[in-house]
Amino acid sequence: MNGTTPNLDSMLTLEQCAGWLQMKPRDLQEKSREPRPKIPAFRPGPKVVRFHPRTILAKMARDAGIPMDLIAASYGIRQEAKP
Repeated sequence: MNGTTPNLDSMLTLEQCAGWLQMKPRDLQEKSREPRPKIPAFRPGPKVVRFHPRTILAKMARDAGIPMDLIAASYGIRQEAKP
């Protein structure tokens, strides 16, 4: 997944998301397990973790206080205009 843009509505594995965010998988896992996680994650099973790109971008935008479009653009994602 390094260098590629994921579908914003897909679910990514730990390795895929780490590649997309250009992080080490272990660092990503730690950031998703904090009491107030910096990176939101879904845990459908005891040893399974998945990440949703749109949710991650929305949290980053909220935390930074800037529009999601700017965060998405910094990751090479162009958001389509809503009708």
